[in-house]
Amino acid sequence: MKALPQQKIIALVLLALSYVQANIIGLDFGSNYMKATLVKPGQPFSIVENTASKRKTETMITIGADNRLYGADSFLESAKYPKTTFSEIQRVFGQKFDADLVAKFKEERYVTNEFVSDERGYVGWKVTRPALGDEEAEEQILYNEEVMAMLLGYVKMLAEKQAGGAVRDCVITIPSWFTYAQRLMVKDAAEGLAGLNVLQLVHENTAAATMFAIDHRAKIEPEKNLTVLFYNMGGMDTEVMIA
Repeated sequence: MKALPQQKIIALVLLALSYVQANIIGLDFGSNYMKATLVKPGQPFSIVENTASKRKTETMITIGADNRLYGADSFLESAKYPKTTFSEIQRVFGQKFDADLVAKFKEERYVTNEFVSDERGYVGWKVTRPALGDEEAEEQILYNEEVMAMLLGYVKMLAEKQAGGAVRDCVITIPSWFTYAQRLMVKDAAEGLAGLNVLQLVHENTAAATMFAIDHRAKIEPEKNLTVLFYNMGGMDTEVMIA
């Protein structure tokens, strides 16, 4: 049984509500799309909508000469800025530059980005910012955390606009196979760069199982065991969990 995306991110917020008295967002950060739920004290849950009034946003960012484009806007401009448009960052997030997975990703998929090794040996993104006016083109290497932080910051901005106030706390889903180092990188991106306080990092299927239990608690007999199979087919991988 697969939980609906909005149910999953609502579950994220429920896992942390006892710790926070201010606005909070639950962020389902997928490889293709990202979705968020906003909770304001004393008000019901609401799905965060993007500038196109859609409930999910493409996990894409384009760095132009003097601006950044996100979601659908990034997709539309990706042909113009192929080397500075980033998508599906989860596929290489926290991966060593010489890992087989990275080589396979570049071989099997049409990738226009320039991958390099950052100073830690992880995959980095070589970016050449287009020239602006009389200025020369600028070249730099972005860490994985920096690219993720830009996307997290965009969702934070959308949530604050909808909330009509500051949003500080968040809960973020992560794939169950993320290593400890990858989890720290997600937290660094959120807290160190995007200005968010991470209350919890939650496995995607754990969030789905939590929501299932909340929705069906009236039907669950306390003295009997209930075993449920959760099948989560995402844009990047498929995860199955028995709870």
